[in-house]
Amino acid sequence: MLPAPGTDCMGSTDYWPPSLLSSLQLPYVRSETSSRQSLISSYASRNGLSSPPLLSVLKHSCWLVTSRCLTVAGAEGTGEQRKVMIPYLDMINHDRSSNHVLAGRAVPGGWLRVLAGRDVKRGEQVTIRYGGGEGNDRMIQDYGFVDGGRGAWDEVARRLALFATLFATASAFLAPVSPIAKTSLSVDLQGMAGATAPLKGFDPLDLANLGSEETLLWFRAAELKHGRVAMLASTGYVVQGAGFHFPGELAHGTTFESLSGMKPFDAWDAVPDAGKAQILFTIFIAEVISESKGVHYTKGGDLPTIVFPPIDFSGVDAGTVATKRNRELNNGRLAMIAIMSYIAAANIPGSVPALVGNPAF
Repeated sequence: MLPAPGTDCMGSTDYWPPSLLSSLQLPYVRSETSSRQSLISSYASRNGLSSPPLLSVLKHSCWLVTSRCLTVAGAEGTGEQRKVMIPYLDMINHDRSSNHVLAGRAVPGGWLRVLAGRDVKRGEQVTIRYGGGEGNDRMIQDYGFVDGGRGAWDEVARRLALFATLFATASAFLAPVSPIAKTSLSVDLQGMAGATAPLKGFDPLDLANLGSEETLLWFRAAELKHGRVAMLASTGYVVQGAGFHFPGELAHGTTFESLSGMKPFDAWDAVPDAGKAQILFTIFIAEVISESKGVHYTKGGDLPTIVFPPIDFSGVDAGTVATKRNRELNNGRLAMIAIMSYIAAANIPGSVPALVGNPAF
């Protein structure tokens, strides 16, 4: 038995009239909702379901599926995406800043499970983070509510959801809603990986409020990539500065030993053009692979990574994974500072007092 239509579905943008939908300052949601409404109307017209009672049932059926559906990765290595039905009550427990995450793959005989990110006391209310943290645009469109946990409100979506629910419940007159000049995204950085002592949610440039949640996730992915490259670069710089290098020649007439005695920019200039092209092409391929994995990280997918052979963390408890993520980010941040210090010391004498007199610089 399917639940009967009620006020629970009226907050979804699928039920919003055009005048209310046009006031929503989320272009992606407006566009996709309009397309979905048109698709439902077209299907109803082709199949003799245009009468108000039948159209209402069709619209409600579509909402029932959408409001309880999550996209979950299929078998590892296949790139498959499966649709999984989740009880609506569980979806209301969504909090994108929660330490407790839904994990697992949609495979025959498989299980989805909630991984606790910290100790949970008996009787404590638990919220769950679905899909890496859905934003309020997806929450309001598909599920009819917004995530208000930890100050992560999207004020425009919150107000319009409230107005839409009141409109559907009381059938009262609803004055046009004037668009708010600016949406405010206040992301709680304390709940993100890397928010550790002593700086915690360090954000001097206020990047958390520059754009949207997708923008912030893009910044986080960029930080992660730069940190990983910097860890390799700073380690390689120290190793080469200590006199360790590959034997033989990089190219005809250019030995690895000769490069190890040069400053960073001079060493790069000494690399043949074909070698530079190989390096840049490798970076290009790595970017294409990391940006093309299933659900994009700005849409709730995993952050980009290239590890061969791949490491399976599904059996590792959430607390250990969180600790490793914090360490990787913090080590990457330190490495970015380190490699910039090395380059400055090698090219600007005295710019880094701690490295003055060191023969490697």
